[in-house]
Amino acid sequence: MKHFLRHLFLPHHSNNQRARLLHHSSILAISFLLLIATAALNVVQKNFPEVLGTSANIATQDLLVLTNQARAQNNLPPLSYNDALATAAYWKGVDMFTNNYWAHIDPKTGDTPWVFIQKSGYKYTYAGENLARGFGDAPSIVNAWMASPSHRANMLSPNYQDVGFSVQEGTLTGEPNTILVVEMFGGKSIPPLTNKTATSTHEPVVVGKVEAAGANQNIQQHQSFTQSPVVDKFSFAKNITQFLLLLFIVIFILDILLIEKKKISRIVGHNLDHILYLLAILAFVVFLSSGTIF
Repeated sequence: MKHFLRHLFLPHHSNNQRARLLHHSSILAISFLLLIATAALNVVQKNFPEVLGTSANIATQDLLVLTNQARAQNNLPPLSYNDALATAAYWKGVDMFTNNYWAHIDPKTGDTPWVFIQKSGYKYTYAGENLARGFGDAPSIVNAWMASPSHRANMLSPNYQDVGFSVQEGTLTGEPNTILVVEMFGGKSIPPLTNKTATSTHEPVVVGKVEAAGANQNIQQHQSFTQSPVVDKFSFAKNITQFLLLLFIVIFILDILLIEKKKISRIVGHNLDHILYLLAILAFVVFLSSGTIF
């Protein structure tokens, strides 16, 4: 076993003075196994979401509280939860799941967010929309919106007095168990003049047809959504990726140290470049978020 591990991880005459895991054939084999593992994980997630899926704990009340906290910190009045905007947010989510898109405008029908707001019966002067998918909790969603200039403009617009949320689950763009959050803003009156400039205003548009379909797939609306699979897919994949990156970084460092210690000359080099490249990928993975916003 000792000889096998040395052959696998350390430069030695048995592996031509280069760790076996750094040989091209080994890297190709590992890449192939990762592809198979990814496909297997997708199959398990699709058929056994209670075993492998996305962990989540999202409540619309938390989204409202956090949104208003952000506004209070910027000396803005709180937004009121509005049932009509929540209805608009729900049907926008249904439309995205039904027509399988991730955007503000339905590429199939051309419907904009304002179509759903107007169909809900909300009479607005100003309106806006924030979207999020794949997040596990309300703070992560609001923090992501606040970190984006365009989404932050919606969150902190003085033109809005009302807000509605929708939290749904379904299959979106090929990803099963996708958790989708829609935030709809509305303002019925023109606010008094302030030092702040309105950055997200929209004129009313022609009302299109609201697609009320969606019965053909399991789309669920939640005021409070909790999902606790045995294994969280994102955390599991992230941990495996970090482990492999750290493993190869350590192997490259050991390779440099031992080759220098043994004074062995060889044609293969660039270990330092490989280490820096892997460290850059590792940093990206560490700060990678499970969700996206639009």
